[in-house]
Amino acid sequence: MMTRAITPASFHPKVELRSDGALAVERATLSAPEDAFASGLELAAIAADTIGHPLFARAPLAWQARLVARVGRHLTKHPRDLRGTSAAATVLLDVFEGARARTTAARALRRDALSATR
Repeated sequence: MMTRAITPASFHPKVELRSDGALAVERATLSAPEDAFASGLELAAIAADTIGHPLFARAPLAWQARLVARVGRHLTKHPRDLRGTSAAATVLLDVFEGARARTTAARALRRDALSATR
């Protein structure tokens, strides 16, 4: 499985996006110690807010599309998780902002990122 770091080297803990759309983190968060994806969402959201520019933009669009699909499934599975919902929205916004290309794939990614929260 291929991975790509989405957080800069100065950000700790490191968050990586895997080719299957999963998030890999160095450690779990206190709010989701048993759920690696939820921990990854939370830490990626913190990084996105801290860094201030799209983190996922350098990842291949196919990986980002798989991430968006996973986020949508996560939101469906945990509809009352306020922290997870907030983190998911931040990550989806990051993906949306990073998909700036004027290609069909980028437009589809932006559309999917916006509709994943419904």
